[in-house]
Amino acid sequence: DLQSPEVLKKTHNPFSSRINQAYGEGGFKLIEEALENATGLSMDLTFRLNFDVFVDLINQTVGYVDINLDKTIVDNTYPTENYGYKRIYYPAGPNRLNGEQALEVARSRHGSSDYDRSQRQMKIVRALLKRGKEEGRGISQGIHLLTTVQEILKQKQNQGTLETDFDLEMKKAFASVKSGMPTILRVSSSVFDKETEKEAREFHPKE
Repeated sequence: DLQSPEVLKKTHNPFSSRINQAYGEGGFKLIEEALENATGLSMDLTFRLNFDVFVDLINQTVGYVDINLDKTIVDNTYPTENYGYKRIYYPAGPNRLNGEQALEVARSRHGSSDYDRSQRQMKIVRALLKRGKEEGRGISQGIHLLTTVQEILKQKQNQGTLETDFDLEMKKAFASVKSGMPTILRVSSSVFDKETEKEAREFHPKE
């Protein structure tokens, strides 16, 4: 766990000074300061979302993602919403996942390292970007996809399961779709691996 001098300055407690405690101790402002100091990157946009946002973005926009698992996932103690446990199983090889299943693959910690889990999460991000490109081909399809994303995000924001420090209006995105250049997001190579960065930049070419 990475210690953060910014969090320590806030809490005055060395046992409550990890960088992953920044949001709980000081909201967006503190986590931006902690991350910028730790990485040297500028945090231009920040958001916090609950698991339901991730699930609905897949289910209600692209329907599914296809990923290839390097290892079989067997987790007999996957946590449920009612604080219980259930068994999940995903075989090594190709898997077609809906939102709930993609979340399970992304979250499961059983029988794998944090590195393995982060690699699965990157695969899901790449698969979601790929599906977004497939579903957003053409002006009308692109506008429909962006409209759906915007509606989901605004709904989640109203429900309190999504918090942002930026406006959810997507006028720039709509304008670039109409000009034949899909625009949804930017990513940095310092956040994602090279393969994921390539998918994202193809999905969102530079102006």
